[in-house]
Amino acid sequence: KIEEIEYMIASTQFNSGSHNAAYSTAMGISGENRSEALYLAAQCVAKLANGCGSSTIERKANFLYAARLADQAGQGGAAAKYRAAGPTDGEWFDAGISSINLSCWNVTVSK
Repeated sequence: KIEEIEYMIASTQFNSGSHNAAYSTAMGISGENRSEALYLAAQCVAKLANGCGSSTIERKANFLYAARLADQAGQGGAAAKYRAAGPTDGEWFDAGISSINLSCWNVTVSK
């Protein structure tokens, strides 16, 4: 029951535009609602992508993290959509890197 209430809180936070809070709440949810919470977290990351990172490739890399979360949630269609919004091979090449640390989420994503 607690996990269900926490998910409802995360959903309410998301719907009210508090995406950072919703992400934090969703990432702490386990149990039955874990998949739904991961998908909600993915949506939060995607919504906040343009505000996380100082370069275009960093901001686009947020979509790779959103895709990872959506995959973990079993949302393959959403994951594919997020992945398509991520950096292109050319952008990775031009930047001369193969991974990026996303300080907003404290994660690293790779090409």
